[in-house]
Amino acid sequence: MRTVTHRLLSTLLTPVLLASPVFAADSPFTGAFEGTGRACYGGLYIRTKTISWMTPFSQCQKIPYDVIERLRKGNQREFVFHLKQHTKSCRFDVLYLHHPDTPNLDIDWGIIGYVSRETYESDKKNGYKAPLPSSLSCSLVTR
Repeated sequence: MRTVTHRLLSTLLTPVLLASPVFAADSPFTGAFEGTGRACYGGLYIRTKTISWMTPFSQCQKIPYDVIERLRKGNQREFVFHLKQHTKSCRFDVLYLHHPDTPNLDIDWGIIGYVSRETYESDKKNGYKAPLPSSLSCSLVTR
């Protein structure tokens, strides 16, 4: 009886534990964001396998990506996406999306687009002081 009960509990609890937030830490980040202003007007759409960032100066549409860095601390969020494909209409190779540790996750998002991984690494070492001549920095809100 004890073995049957233990097996039954294990069978019932395993799906619950796997679905819990503790195990969801590596789940894909998705979201829809809106930018305003002359250079940033448009939308950022992060899906499980593709990113689209449409602005007046760059059209990155449904591009596969890898997450190369990820941070979550309180409400602070940082994601660094490496775009796997290069198109003539998309200026960027790396996107850095960030949110400060403030209560409202719908506002205060920022994104910086970099033309190369090297320019991203250089700006990261300098404390993200973009805009660089070859980067674009925008403020975003969720849609």
